[in-house]
Amino acid sequence: MSKILSRIQEIASREGITIGAMERMIGASKGVLSRAIANGTDIQSKWLMSIVENYPKYSGDWLLTGQGDMLKGEKSQQNTTIPIIQQEISESTATEEVPSLSLAQMRPRIPLEAAAGSLSIMTQSVSDSDCEMQPIIKRLPEYDFTIMVKGDSMEPNFKSGDELACRMVRESSFIQWGQPHIVDSYDGIVLKRIHNSGDNILCTSDNPRYGEFPIPKKDIYRLALVVGLIRQF
Repeated sequence: MSKILSRIQEIASREGITIGAMERMIGASKGVLSRAIANGTDIQSKWLMSIVENYPKYSGDWLLTGQGDMLKGEKSQQNTTIPIIQQEISESTATEEVPSLSLAQMRPRIPLEAAAGSLSIMTQSVSDSDCEMQPIIKRLPEYDFTIMVKGDSMEPNFKSGDELACRMVRESSFIQWGQPHIVDSYDGIVLKRIHNSGDNILCTSDNPRYGEFPIPKKDIYRLALVVGLIRQF
């Protein structure tokens, strides 16, 4: 197996996904990556570029050459632009029927609002059966769920009514400090930029009218990185 193929497998392993899921994410036909891995054959450059585009935290130089760090530096991560998709809602699109899709092609919309001004919402767990399933938006990076924003503490970058696409943080080493996250803690759920502060996570707002506050790490259940948003106009 070529070293590039082994690095592709390493990305999939770190993301906690199968090679088949990666194929769907990059828009490749079933088997494009898995057959190459099984047979040790080359992969077209367009699929390598698509991997780099859809998994932006991984270094393209590392993927192609094996040189340098696997993950991009923290500074470049903090400057990452969050993709915004604007959708115009009309009577025809609001009533349009969604074609039959498999669960693999859907993601849950969590029926809770991210309290962008205070910790006050998530006091109990939410099961998949409670969520509205929505088709995957392929133009966004890979995500696990969407959730709505409420409040103005993260303006101008995030507005009340925005729908956030979020990817679960499955290992603490993958936390992108300084980037916006959904924080699910003992006191509720909140949208904030997070910073490492010893035994706490320091939460800050984009709106200067709101102050910062700490959350003890032991009180945090889950973190999810905001990877994109859908804004209606």
